[in-house]
Amino acid sequence: MLKLRKKNSQRQLKVSEHLKRSLADIMKSYTFNNPVIPFNLVISEVNVSIDLKMAYVFVNPFWLSEKRLEDDEVIQILLKEVPNIRKRLCAYISLRFTPKIIFKMDNVVQESQKIENLFRDPKIAQDLK
Repeated sequence: MLKLRKKNSQRQLKVSEHLKRSLADIMKSYTFNNPVIPFNLVISEVNVSIDLKMAYVFVNPFWLSEKRLEDDEVIQILLKEVPNIRKRLCAYISLRFTPKIIFKMDNVVQESQKIENLFRDPKIAQDLK
């Protein structure tokens, strides 16, 4: 969630969920202009600003081959595709403005793996018993 001093309003939450579903539908059939390494995107979360003009989209790439790109390279590919994605998004949503889309990598999986590895450490496992 966005780090604001107050909770997100009900409208922000509804728009976030609607955008998440719409972007997921768009990404199902979207082909990126990177023929070298094919990938799909998993959209884990969408956060909308208070005025609903900016949407932070947290993504995880799903690799279709053994080759992988760095997170920065994936974000650069997405930045080039934002205008096309916004055009398609206009057809899905019924808002006055189409929000500006800002893609960010979702690191929850990596962070949870780090915590899981810590719990497997014998010294820490001994303290948990």
